[in-house]
Amino acid sequence: MAVSPAARRLQDRILDYFNIQPGELRPTLGLAAYLLFGIASVISLKAAADSLFLKEFGAQRLPAADLSVTVLVAAVAGLYLRFSNRLPLGRLISGTQIFLAASLLLLWGLLRWGVAGAPVLLYVWVGVFTVLITSQAWSLAGSIFTTRQAKRLFSVIGSGGILGAALGGQFTSRAGPHLGTENIPLAAVGLLLVCALIVSRLSRTVQTPAAPASGKGKTKASIRQSLRLVGETRYLSLITIALFLSALVSTLVKYQFKATVEVHFLTEPEAMTPFFGDFYGYLAVVSFLFHVLLTGRLLRWIGLGLCLFILPSALLVGATALLLSSSLGAAVLARASDQGFRHSVDRASVELLYVPIGAAIRGQVKSFLDMVVRGAADGLASLVLLLLVGLQLKTQEVSWVSLTLVAAWLFVVWQLRGEYIANLRNSIERQDISAEELLRQLAESSPPAQLEESLEGSDPRAIETAVDWMQFSGVTARQAQLASLLTHESATIRRKAMATASSRNIDGCEKEVLKFLEREDRVESRWQALEYLERQDPAEALLAMKDRLASDDRDVAATVAVRLLHHRDPDPAAARKVFLDYLEETAGERGLSRAAAARLLGLAPKREQWSPYLLAFLEDSDPAVVRAALKSAVVLKPADKAPAIIAMLGSQSLRREAREALAALGEPILERLKTALTDASLDIGVRRRIPRVVSDIGGPEAARSLVACLEKVDRAVGIELLRALGRIRGQEPRAHFASDKISGLLVLELKSYYQTAILLGGIPAARVGEGIQFLRRTLNERLKQHLEWSFLLLELIYPQREIRDSYYRIVSGRRDLRANAVEFLDSRLSNPLRQMLLPLLENGLGPSVLRAGREFFRLRKTAYGEVLETLLHSGDPWLQACASYVAAESRMFGLAPVVEKLSTAPDPMLAESALAARDRLAKARSEEDSG
Repeated sequence: MAVSPAARRLQDRILDYFNIQPGELRPTLGLAAYLLFGIASVISLKAAADSLFLKEFGAQRLPAADLSVTVLVAAVAGLYLRFSNRLPLGRLISGTQIFLAASLLLLWGLLRWGVAGAPVLLYVWVGVFTVLITSQAWSLAGSIFTTRQAKRLFSVIGSGGILGAALGGQFTSRAGPHLGTENIPLAAVGLLLVCALIVSRLSRTVQTPAAPASGKGKTKASIRQSLRLVGETRYLSLITIALFLSALVSTLVKYQFKATVEVHFLTEPEAMTPFFGDFYGYLAVVSFLFHVLLTGRLLRWIGLGLCLFILPSALLVGATALLLSSSLGAAVLARASDQGFRHSVDRASVELLYVPIGAAIRGQVKSFLDMVVRGAADGLASLVLLLLVGLQLKTQEVSWVSLTLVAAWLFVVWQLRGEYIANLRNSIERQDISAEELLRQLAESSPPAQLEESLEGSDPRAIETAVDWMQFSGVTARQAQLASLLTHESATIRRKAMATASSRNIDGCEKEVLKFLEREDRVESRWQALEYLERQDPAEALLAMKDRLASDDRDVAATVAVRLLHHRDPDPAAARKVFLDYLEETAGERGLSRAAAARLLGLAPKREQWSPYLLAFLEDSDPAVVRAALKSAVVLKPADKAPAIIAMLGSQSLRREAREALAALGEPILERLKTALTDASLDIGVRRRIPRVVSDIGGPEAARSLVACLEKVDRAVGIELLRALGRIRGQEPRAHFASDKISGLLVLELKSYYQTAILLGGIPAARVGEGIQFLRRTLNERLKQHLEWSFLLLELIYPQREIRDSYYRIVSGRRDLRANAVEFLDSRLSNPLRQMLLPLLENGLGPSVLRAGREFFRLRKTAYGEVLETLLHSGDPWLQACASYVAAESRMFGLAPVVEKLSTAPDPMLAESALAARDRLAKARSEEDSG
């Protein structure tokens, strides 16, 4: 049957109110229904079991019965964990529920037949039943939803359980007296079978974790294994302690409540069953209203960390009331404080703690905590109560123990709050490894014999690879092999062998190095050879260099001369003359010698007399010479040539050396770079590379220079400027760059994101056409740019590594990592940035984005015609050109005057596009008029 538009709008409003996204409705409703029927059976069984037990045995024997529950839960948990190794989660849950239904049928028969001790069996088995039903429901939910989905949907899912509590309570109160308390287990069987059917349907429509594959690498779930996992992780240990203390306090308060009820109904025990039904039923209604109206909002407003404090704080009040009064009202207040918050905001908060845990261990650990740890807490509480009862303490005095435990609980929750954020941080952290470290690890993985075999071979590529590996590995090759490579016919192999011999300090290669020196034509490699010789035997090296000062090879002689100028020679004149003659001789030349002369200037001891030569080299027409001169400029620092070097940033072949030369000038160059950065007449390629220069200079003054330019540059330069600020922040993590100004720019960037999203949402999906599809892609690309820009700004306010890792995880395409990253940001950012950023990360172009845009920036939904008109007036030539094309394609004749105006725009690409669109609109108008 077709859904009417009014019904569809109502449904959309309901889904929007509860923040349920497309594809989430079916599993959310299924899990809520599961909890509804499951908890209804739990509440009805608890009311019946409590009533039958108290009527026959009294409150004094409750601790012993609860201790029996603990022992049985531990046994059942062991079996359950064993089965979890073999079965998918869906089948495990369905099978468990069928088994529970059969066991309830048996217990019902025992009660009907009047078997002695049947009430005790029912009481103990209901304790196990309660643990299994609730644990399985939330395990299934945690396996289906990510962190962010869980935060939005667990409150909705949990409302099903609260409604189930109300249903079970009212059923027990109203139908119990007519059916008879002993017949309630039979009704619970029907509810359980419905739960099994729901889980079966969910397993078919939603992927649930499969049983682990057998074989190597399989981790078998067991109580011992679970204990080991919990003990190894501080986060899991804190969760365990918090749940243990929570269960302890709950059991103590439960005992005080039941003991007070027994005293109150001492003269009419038959009234206890309706009372328990009414209590749990009405409490469930109040808890449901609180849950639906506030739980989700509290999780969003104050975050998970503070929500974890609600239950212990409420129990602090309840235990104090019980300490001060023995009335039924005080008991009701204490128990209501426990059950009301435990099954609403606390349940949703605790379940959220599990979601960031890896799926491989989450199910195992959660089952262990829900069954064994909670059961152990109940058992310990029972032992404490047996001791207190033996000491004949009053029911009120048990509150002293509860208050002590609550204080410890609050302390653990405080620790857990920080650990949750740290755990999220670890889940999104990227393990970076440097290229050098990666090469070292790869090299060490190669067997020494294989390396030596490659060195002895004739394949030049294999030899190159082996020599490269030797630079990063700890392998010691035979010296003769490496020495022979210093005279290899391949210049590349010779140079790599020289670099390896030098870096690994392999001795015994002096003769081969001298031959290498004669054959090599690259300055850096010759210099490396001279350094090697000096390390091996300084005196012999000095003699060898003086011998070669008169070499016929002037390039070698000049290199040796520059090296000798670094020595404290009593007569440096000869070396200086050789070098100066070399500079003069190469002045009118081109080629390798002139480039070598330019490079040797930077290796020579710094003297003013070299500056005129450097300036000439910087103005040379040969790029190789200029590149060598720029390397020397790093040492000589020619400040007067800064404008010319800045212009070289636009050259692809010179930009790296130019950047290094400018960075070497340091802070004195900052003002000149700042002026060039904001000079719109300067080539865009030059301006885009200036921020990198400033970041290479580094320091607070460099950061202030970049921040001052943020609002004065266009986006192409601005993105590089932000990256440069990020590099400076990486060098000085504690640095802060005008936070107020950065925050203001971030708000403007987020506003631009919302504006673009609203414009994109204003293009109807039914619209087709090549231009429209291209426009959609363009706007989507702009959204990605706005998002990147926003995170670059966030990096300047918050810890850089955290924000950067979050961004990479958000754009990674992995659903779980993205959810954890958004949840981490939710816990880390402060308002109003948090409130502005999260909607666009979670909901894409959904209704909440429009709502947030309207709330924060007073933006409104835009019709298709307004979208095109806005883009045509945007001032962005590319968007204007796209909008012009689409306006013509869609025959938007009303926009013809705007398109006409753009046809004379100074931007040639925009003018051409607008002119073509104008002519197309005119032709279309003419066809319509003639038609």
